[in-house]
Amino acid sequence: DESLEILLDMVATPHFTEESVMREKDIIAQEIKMTEDQPSDAIYYGLMDALYENNGHRIRVAGTVESISGITAETLRRAHSVFYNLRNMALFVCGNVTPESVMAVADAVLNEAEDAPFETERKPEPETVVHKRFYREMQVSKPLFCIGVKDTDISPDPRERMKKQCVMDIVNDVLFSRSSVFRNELYESGLISSAMSYGFTHCLEVSHNILSGESSDPEAVYEKYCAYMEKIKTDGIDPAAFERCRRVLYANCVSSFDDAQEICHNMMDTILDGEEPFDEPHIIASLTVEEANRVLRSVFRDEATAMAVIAPLTENKEETV
Repeated sequence: DESLEILLDMVATPHFTEESVMREKDIIAQEIKMTEDQPSDAIYYGLMDALYENNGHRIRVAGTVESISGITAETLRRAHSVFYNLRNMALFVCGNVTPESVMAVADAVLNEAEDAPFETERKPEPETVVHKRFYREMQVSKPLFCIGVKDTDISPDPRERMKKQCVMDIVNDVLFSRSSVFRNELYESGLISSAMSYGFTHCLEVSHNILSGESSDPEAVYEKYCAYMEKIKTDGIDPAAFERCRRVLYANCVSSFDDAQEICHNMMDTILDGEEPFDEPHIIASLTVEEANRVLRSVFRDEATAMAVIAPLTENKEETV
């Protein structure tokens, strides 16, 4: 109870002074400069720049040294009153607690708040990418690649968004997991190392699919990727592989309810996106290979695909973008 009270008080009752803001801006400026030197950050935001023209997801969360320079204590107070408003927040607690004890602490610390409406400007995002390539040289031992597909078909219905996320999770496992034909062909030909990651991000604000790894020849990987996707879109997903991956996703979803921390994260993610947390197992159980093929063909489009590459520094050459 005492720890929860401290946490809620920290969120609900901030303390901003000009001195503390100035001190923190110096710290954040150093952190921004450090992340700009990280290849993993550079390739991710390079890909976002290539994919998106208007979506705010292309902007670094921490901003830039220039963008934080004008922040004052009053800026933070205004932002807190709007975005940390209790009507815009949710609390989820998982563990050896009772609803009554949590509510007692919340009622003691949190006061009723007036609604603080705000408007978000969303410009329409083109279906095509801004650039097909992003290239930068940095201090890496081997080229890094990140292939991204921009998806602009985002349903306003939370259940439909959850369904599409589940479908694409299965599709990605079928296409790019360690047991996939594509991944094994790349590995056996020496085009990639054993590590290759993939994932689909899908919510009301943004949607894209990313495949990343290391390769001595990223362009060769991209060519094979495009040929592979065209073949899969023509032939369709193997029903047996789909069913195997669907069962794995269902098992992982059910087993996630054994972990308190994972429950908290999953519940909060779904609640903030307007979804019903307990719908997911039922959605996964109902999915079909026909749905997977339909979503695959709508998402993986050549005109919506781009690649970012971080290459080793050439001899006697500074970093370039």
